Amino acid sequence: MVFRDEELYELWCKGETYPTQPLTTEQEWRELVGKFFDGLQEALEWTRSPERLALETDPGITMADNLVGLAIHNAYYFGKIVAIRQ
Repeated sequence: MVFRDEELYELWCKGETYPTQPLTTEQEWRELVGKFFDGLQEALEWTRSPERLALETDPGITMADNLVGLAIHNAYYFGKIVAIRQ
């Protein structure tokens, strides 16, 4: 999402970017969580520069807009995880 990787986007559209089987070990879970945090760190790098936040990724849509969308997306799904665990 942050770097607009078109190849990765195509894989995502086909459902090929998610685990195809349930995770069965704690190590698999830790690796998946690690990938999430790596991506989050990449997203946070964009917030360190007002110039980068102002870059338009599409006409009238800035990187700041995209990052807000990402934050909303993550908050929604974290809420789902909490609800399931309850």
